[in-house]
Amino acid sequence: MPGTTLEHRDAATLYFAPNANAAALAELSGVIIMESGANIEAGASVENCVLFPGARVRTGEKRKNELVLPSP
Repeated sequence: MPGTTLEHRDAATLYFAPNANAAALAELSGVIIMESGANIEAGASVENCVLFPGARVRTGEKRKNELVLPSP
């Protein structure tokens, strides 16, 4: 996808679109793909997930091996 960024953080490999954000204090592992507007907040835990456009993982949430959709 054009504009996609690849980044390695500790035990995670992130592929993220422009406008996607993973907080520095989030716990990340495995492979994480973040579409445009996706957000992982500080204190969230994400492992091997795909975050669809606009999806959000909030502080305190734990997601593993999931397709994360935006909240309605």
